[in-house]
Amino acid sequence: MSASGAVLFGLLAWYAGWIAASTPNTTPFVIATIVLAGLVALTIYSLASLRTRSVLDTAGWTARTAFSRTTVPWAEVEQLRVTHSLPGWAVQAWLADGRSVVVYMCHDTHGKKQRAESFDHPPEGAPRAIKDGYRVIESFWRSAAASAK
Repeated sequence: MSASGAVLFGLLAWYAGWIAASTPNTTPFVIATIVLAGLVALTIYSLASLRTRSVLDTAGWTARTAFSRTTVPWAEVEQLRVTHSLPGWAVQAWLADGRSVVVYMCHDTHGKKQRAESFDHPPEGAPRAIKDGYRVIESFWRSAAASAK
């Protein structure tokens, strides 16, 4: 969602509230109140989604949402893998405790349902965004491993 979506939902919520407050009949009041509640919820969701970020730096990978923050230091990453399955391509970091996190994702716009595949490096058929993203992520990971030695 974008800021314009939040503004649009906010204006529609204001209009629905105005209708609910100015109508003397019960049925339009109830309908406008239900619409108002839904639009307020969409406005809050839109504003919260504006804060969603994924940050890569020399320290590690950080996923920021409106309500939480998850950080994975490069020192905890044991392996990087590129996977392909719907909804698309992803670079996964496998951690020392056996968990995996998706560090980077590129949606598959072709919509073909293919079997899930996993690669050590991006294959020839991978989108350029995955190849470039993997290269950046791998350079951060390898430089962190080299400085730890």
